[in-house]
Amino acid sequence: MQSRNIFENLSCLDHRYSLSEAAVFEGLSQYISEQASIVSCAKAEIALVKAHLDYRGQLTDSFAAQLDSIALAVDPAKVYEEEEKTHHNIRALVNVMKTMVSADIGPLVHLGATSVDILDTALSVRMRDVTQQVVLPELKALELELCRIAERDAEVPQVGRTHGQHAVPITFGWSIAEFVSRLGKSILRIEELSKQLKGKLAGPVGAY
Repeated sequence: MQSRNIFENLSCLDHRYSLSEAAVFEGLSQYISEQASIVSCAKAEIALVKAHLDYRGQLTDSFAAQLDSIALAVDPAKVYEEEEKTHHNIRALVNVMKTMVSADIGPLVHLGATSVDILDTALSVRMRDVTQQVVLPELKALELELCRIAERDAEVPQVGRTHGQHAVPITFGWSIAEFVSRLGKSILRIEELSKQLKGKLAGPVGAY
């Protein structure tokens, strides 16, 4: 039996689909698993820390890289363990992250943010990335396959229907081409919308 870090799972159905669609599963897991959720929140917290340091003229490239590595090293199990004490997911994450940075950087973690700033920004980034890196490539591959079928069966006759009854004949290729047209328009729209996803910083208690 194959074992997996529970925080890399997507849902309770993973045992059914993760092996048969391993590549897709691994791609999605990088963005929409619980581990991805926690790491993306950590990245948002680190981005805020870097903004504070940059404003103070204290941010160097090497220090920025060091901070980025901290976000990637956050252990979801430790965050969940801390949440048992705090009963607050972002507070737990902040507490864990403060143990991973120096004493002078600790006070900058979460400074000026409300919890939903971190959650919404992290979610926006994950939805943008999973859409552009996983969903759109899958949709484009599907579109190409449908194009192939439409061309292959362009002359294959098929019963046309109107009000559920047989009508003027069409071809199977033409029918598939209709799906290609609609899917193509949807792909363009999804791609456009994915580029418009943004983060937010409303400040403590969300008062801007």
